Amino acid sequence: MSLMAKDKGGEGFPPIDPGTHHAVCYGVVDLGTQQNQLFDSKSQKVWIVWELPDIRIEFDRDGQHHNLPRSISKIYTLSIHEKSNLGKDLVSWRGVPFNEAEKQGFDIVSILEANCLLQVVQQQKNGKTFAQITAIAKLMKNMQKLKPENETIQYSMETDGFNIPKNVPEWVAKMIHKSEEFQEGQGGNAPDLQDGPPATDDDIPF
Repeated sequence: MSLMAKDKGGEGFPPIDPGTHHAVCYGVVDLGTQQNQLFDSKSQKVWIVWELPDIRIEFDRDGQHHNLPRSISKIYTLSIHEKSNLGKDLVSWRGVPFNEAEKQGFDIVSILEANCLLQVVQQQKNGKTFAQITAIAKLMKNMQKLKPENETIQYSMETDGFNIPKNVPEWVAKMIHKSEEFQEGQGGNAPDLQDGPPATDDDIPF
């Protein structure tokens, strides 16, 4: 699988505390071309999700008790232009700028299982508090790299067609269904799924 880039809070759980957190990327999902109604524009989007190993959550699912890291996600325009949010965050994360070859096509699936430091803040919207990522950086030299505990999530329409993995959250799948590519490929017959949490909120582990 490849996904080339060119030049919600869980109910009952408090938002992630502000500060700097050790994080491991465990999800990269192609959202396709999305319409921005506010600015009357279209752009290809990607959803990236990290787990925070030092912040745990306990819950029961399918008759089993789980203890897993909290997670947090962010939606980006799929571009590594130096002025794009994804481009800025990846350069800060990698610690080096993109070379000319990478600018022609950088497979962002390569960030799966990569460790980093996330700067998280809390923001208020419609009377609710959300955790939001504001910056990404490399781990400090003395920090141990960790493997994700959650099942990794990856999806690219170019590679996987319209076969959305089962571990993609329903609200993310609904965004994919609304994409220009999915609507054209399915003749506008996308499944009716429920709306999900805001993209700025942190997610319950899947």
